[in-house]
Amino acid sequence: MPLAAVGSTIGEMVGGDSGLGFVISTASGSSDMAMTFAALFLLALVSVVLYLAIEAVERLLLPWREGVTA
Repeated sequence: MPLAAVGSTIGEMVGGDSGLGFVISTASGSSDMAMTFAALFLLALVSVVLYLAIEAVERLLLPWREGVTA
């Protein structure tokens, strides 16, 4: 799921007119480093939250896989 967030952001960079990818693209184009890093930090935060949410749902729905690592 975190890679999906990064992939969608890259898609927004290439052809979007809104979203984090668009903000990163326009802010870096206008040399607004504070906005660029804020958007990158927000993207990282969203990715970590999505990962933890998926992990929690997996732990609830598949309790027998607790010790298994993939």
